[in-house]
Amino acid sequence: MIAAQRMSSSARVLPFTARGRLLLFIAGIGMVLWYLVVANAVVAMSYRVSEGSAQQTEILRHIEALRGNIASASSPERVEERARALGFEEVNKPVYLAIPGTSVARR
Repeated sequence: MIAAQRMSSSARVLPFTARGRLLLFIAGIGMVLWYLVVANAVVAMSYRVSEGSAQQTEILRHIEALRGNIASASSPERVEERARALGFEEVNKPVYLAIPGTSVARR
């Protein structure tokens, strides 16, 4: 009788039961679904990175265009032209103000 009990308990443990196969199948399906979710997230992130890179390139081009505008607007010829348009006149002999106690007054 003891041998029969030992055999019946070991017989129940060793082979895969239908429940064990079902759990293994569900775990496999879960792993496949998890892989698909992660792969989808990686592809979506890659798309966002590509969009960000394209926007960065566009912004850098715009910055370079603005730097060109600044360079042309700050050239001495352009500054003089704009000053004349605003009514400024060229000064031949500058006049300095003497403020007591400053280095300009000591001159």
